[in-house]
Amino acid sequence: MDKKTESPKSLGALVKKEIVTQKISAACCRKAFLCAVCRGNGSFYIKSEDYGVTVSNADHEVIQKCVAIVKTMTGEEPEVKLHTYSNKIGPDELYEFDLKHSDGVYDKLVEAGILPPPSRPDALCPESLIEKSCCKISYLMGVFIATGTLSAPKEANDGKSSGYYMGFNFSSEAQAEFLLKLLNGFGANAKIRKRGENYSVYIKDAESISDMLTRMHAVTGMLELQNIMLYRLLKNNSNRYSNCEAANISKTVNAAVRQLEAIEKLKRAGILDSLDDNLKATAAARLNNPDATLQELTLLIPGNPNRGAVNHRLKRLLDLSEAVKD
Repeated sequence: MDKKTESPKSLGALVKKEIVTQKISAACCRKAFLCAVCRGNGSFYIKSEDYGVTVSNADHEVIQKCVAIVKTMTGEEPEVKLHTYSNKIGPDELYEFDLKHSDGVYDKLVEAGILPPPSRPDALCPESLIEKSCCKISYLMGVFIATGTLSAPKEANDGKSSGYYMGFNFSSEAQAEFLLKLLNGFGANAKIRKRGENYSVYIKDAESISDMLTRMHAVTGMLELQNIMLYRLLKNNSNRYSNCEAANISKTVNAAVRQLEAIEKLKRAGILDSLDDNLKATAAARLNNPDATLQELTLLIPGNPNRGAVNHRLKRLLDLSEAVKD
């Protein structure tokens, strides 16, 4: 079967590609990985002549990896088939293979705990299969490939959510609760919610998602997520700075307008000429330089008073004008 090559179009696709290329050396970890993929992408069937599980995925490499593990464990190599669909809902191509009772493969994998017994097709992964930390990680890698989604937009869509999201979708509440417990055992702060008839286990904290990617050995995906986080941080800081600058400019302009109005009012009332030299010099500097900042005014007033002194004089002019009746 020729492999369909296609570059990842999203961060989630990038992470799945990275995970599937990881070599799983330990036999116990291969079992945990296969268990997650088979239970996440597998469909149990019963036919008149046979029963088993059909495992399907849009990624040929995922299927080939699982087939290789099955062959190592059972000595049998399931045949991979390609199904093409004309509709645009979901993948238009799916690769699949069957694990059949008639071939003896199904029963061997049930005995190993990888597949559920035919009497309980919704049975959870045995705890004994993921006792070790390395096996838990391998299970998470498999379940992300089978049911996971990941998004980290460079632009937040609204002010309510950051947009960071790692999710896993299940049709069974028990399966969702099982994964929730596993994720939170690693401090992921995952939550669960029902969406229609399905259940979603999700993480929305960027640092927690980054930590889970690191644990799943998706280093490239983790670095890409960190780049997005840094980009958004710098942009937010830039926006805050711009907003602060705009606010300061507006504040300065409004203050200058009030000062000019006060000086003109004192001038009309004939009071300005009776003030002391410091106030008159400050008033003249403001009248002649309406757009000047306090710092700039210090250089324009005789004696070059500091900013605090200039600010005090201007406030004094404002107070005097308020006492004058129009």
